[in-house]
Amino acid sequence: MFFGRDADTAALTSRVRAQPVVVVAGPSGVGKSSLVQAGLVPALQAERRWSVALARPGGDPWLRLAAALLRVQRSQQSEVSLGEARREVGRLRREGFSPVARFLRSQDRPLLVVVDQFEELLAGGHPDQDLLDLLLPAPGAADDGARLVLTLRADFLPALQSIPGFHTRLNERLYLLSPLTTEETRLAVTRPAAAREVSFEPGLADQILRDAAGGSLPLLEFTLTMLWKAQRRRMLTFAGYHAMGGVHGALERVAEESAARLAPDAAGILDRVLLKLVRTPGPGPGLVTRQRIAQADVPVGEWDVLQRLADVRLVILDTDAAEGRPYAELAHDSLITAWRRLRDLVTDNGEFLSWLARARQRAAEGDPLPEARISEARRWLAARPHDIPEKVSSFIDSSELRPRPECASYETLSLVPTRHESRPVRRHATLRRCAWPPTRNWRCAPRARQ
Repeated sequence: MFFGRDADTAALTSRVRAQPVVVVAGPSGVGKSSLVQAGLVPALQAERRWSVALARPGGDPWLRLAAALLRVQRSQQSEVSLGEARREVGRLRREGFSPVARFLRSQDRPLLVVVDQFEELLAGGHPDQDLLDLLLPAPGAADDGARLVLTLRADFLPALQSIPGFHTRLNERLYLLSPLTTEETRLAVTRPAAAREVSFEPGLADQILRDAAGGSLPLLEFTLTMLWKAQRRRMLTFAGYHAMGGVHGALERVAEESAARLAPDAAGILDRVLLKLVRTPGPGPGLVTRQRIAQADVPVGEWDVLQRLADVRLVILDTDAAEGRPYAELAHDSLITAWRRLRDLVTDNGEFLSWLARARQRAAEGDPLPEARISEARRWLAARPHDIPEKVSSFIDSSELRPRPECASYETLSLVPTRHESRPVRRHATLRRCAWPPTRNWRCAPRARQ
């Protein structure tokens, strides 16, 4: 059941019918994912049988998108092997969505691709241009046979706008979402309880609305979930609400009580685990997003802590559909700012998180660190060996040990006039280079030829 967004559901459904690409943008915690998955998708499905491929970018966005497309071509419950997903990635890179869209349309099942938390593509600081071109194509280049809906945190809009020419890809496609009005919030708070014949103690719903004004929907949802567990005789009470700390205190209280119950050795692990659950392209908490960590990539003690956090709904444990590996992630991005412990960790460790995001990106691209960056990486490895993934450590080692490439020659074309020439002339030069990015030993030796 989805309450409070009837007008937005109708408006977004109309937009998606009319145009191939829509970007739903709004502040963190405003309800973008809920609007799309609990509002838009059921509204479209009520009209006809749509095939919905839902994916989140995460660490391997191509693989996740490919797995989602394979599942809708079969059935949502079917398993997709890693080999199948990788082959689908190759086809997707070559041909885009068109073959899948045509196949599904032939079965009267039009394709809807939903990419939730599109900002994850931008969080590393160097987005994959080919993937951006596929998901957010230039005007006129979109495949009209499919529909694309992307959800995007509004604070990442400047990152998209800073890519040359991308303003034209956003101008007509944005659907901006604002927080619920007071009356819409009232419906979202009271109607689900009423549908289950559970009531609020007189005045409690109004108190919750006042406390939640201008706040995050996931924070409100967390509070109502805890309040639901504390109901007495099918009534939600002031006593239960105040005992958990209200809207602003419920999450903090539950989180810190969970931390306090950890064994002494596990308590020391908690901060390290929390930092592994976030990433940022720059220092400070501004553009921080959550990220998944695979069970195979963390020690047993850290996974035990994650399981304890999952028990109180702070962390989600699931299995990656593309890779078949168990993983953990924060329940929502809003936890990064709502939980004081995590917010302070991100602020205090901003420089390290920023460096780690850049190192991860270079490792993923196979772009070795230049000499000047290796010493910096070694300092971080020495200072924080338990916080750096094995893949990044191995990447640093390989960057340091890589052989220097042979110098290569290439042609350049100069249009710069010399002091003896009154206008630019075409002049060729053969340049020799040894490495890029340049190190202190890099040099160019031109051989001019007229």
